[in-house]
Amino acid sequence: MDEEKKEEKLLDVDGIEEWMTQFIIDPFFDGNADGIRMELFETDSSYIIEAIVPGFHRREIMIKVVQDGIHIYFIKDGTEIRRFVNLPFSLCKKRITASLEHNILEIMIHKNKKQLSNSMSRHIKIKEGRNR
Repeated sequence: MDEEKKEEKLLDVDGIEEWMTQFIIDPFFDGNADGIRMELFETDSSYIIEAIVPGFHRREIMIKVVQDGIHIYFIKDGTEIRRFVNLPFSLCKKRITASLEHNILEIMIHKNKKQLSNSMSRHIKIKEGRNR
């Protein structure tokens, strides 16, 4: 079995439930400290990170993908809020899209779609409207 097949098989089971549980119960993600609430969802085709970002515009949010997670920067009026979502799998080859609509930032990590570049670090452009 080649490495890509092994990685895809591991993504289906190992560590995902534990990671999702930790994501949900971690007080870092509840938004109490900085007003940004984040939640995680899973569909058959993707993992979705949603953040409620009242008052932020696309140009005030930066998303940087690294091998083991996603850095999200919210910059407004000289203040910067940083979030890091650590993931139990590599993002190097994963296709990731982001959109902002009605104060909801949606970051989709596509399970079966590959990124053209194998870059260890990249920025994600945020689109207006939903990812779907």
